[in-house]
Amino acid sequence: MDACRVHAQSKAAAATLSRRLARIFAAHKDVVVVCIGTPAVPGDAFGPMVGSALRRSLPIPVYGTLHHPVAALELPTIRRMLRAKHRNATVIAVDAALGYPRTVQFIKIVKGGIQPGRGLGRRWGSIGDYAIQGIVSPRTKDPLRALEQTPHRLVKSMANVTSTAIVSAWRRTHRRRSRKR
Repeated sequence: MDACRVHAQSKAAAATLSRRLARIFAAHKDVVVVCIGTPAVPGDAFGPMVGSALRRSLPIPVYGTLHHPVAALELPTIRRMLRAKHRNATVIAVDAALGYPRTVQFIKIVKGGIQPGRGLGRRWGSIGDYAIQGIVSPRTKDPLRALEQTPHRLVKSMANVTSTAIVSAWRRTHRRRSRKR
């Protein structure tokens, strides 16, 4: 799968992401979504916002919501839990990211895990078979401050596009599967 990158304000953003995600859902029967971040920092709330929307809409395991966030420093525990409860599942990791100024508000899907906390200079290892990253703010010399000053409405808008795309892709894929039975 090639990487997919789309600006969150594009009219076709959710549809573009959904088509790419539908390929992932079609290729993998068991999928778990891990949404990383904390609602205490506006820019880092992208993952938990997506997770909360998915928990209300999908019958698949979703970890990391606004009420029960998964912080990056909890990754060793989360990885152990995933191995124990979801051994053969494909993991989609969702997290906020910092990027170049021209890439802010882009949402990207890539094959391979992500390294939460890397933008803050932290090394907690990688998680996920696929990654969805919302680039919420430009990378600066003070990344925590950049995340703290990220407008809530921007993060919420990006999370809405992302969760809409995931739900749409899952429903489309599972509608096809139920017709084939």
